[in-house]
Amino acid sequence: MHGKALIGLIALALLCSSAAGGAGSTDSAPPIVDQLLDLRAQLDLSEQQVASLQAMSDRSRQTLQALTQRLRTSESTATAAGAENTKILLQEIGRLRVMTGRDALQVLTAEQRQRWVQLQAGRGR
Repeated sequence: MHGKALIGLIALALLCSSAAGGAGSTDSAPPIVDQLLDLRAQLDLSEQQVASLQAMSDRSRQTLQALTQRLRTSESTATAAGAENTKILLQEIGRLRVMTGRDALQVLTAEQRQRWVQLQAGRGR
């Protein structure tokens, strides 16, 4: 029973951060895509790279919104099947974020990736 409660709490936390527009929002683009677009000048992104990242962001946001809606529906079902579905949807959301972030970094050149890493290291100070 504790596993179901934990899954429900995780889903609720994600939904609350989503409603508040937080960085952990389940229906926003993955943070790496948004970071890269925000750093377009510092990374010297080409118009083609920006367009590619923007399209990736839009597709990801649409998919995440659909998954979030399914998550909200699943979360309202207080059954074992609903809890399992919630777990699966949270895994899908995580997988989508990781894959989109990976794909976004592949849009960059090696020099741009190196610069992005340097900029990220500077943010941590």
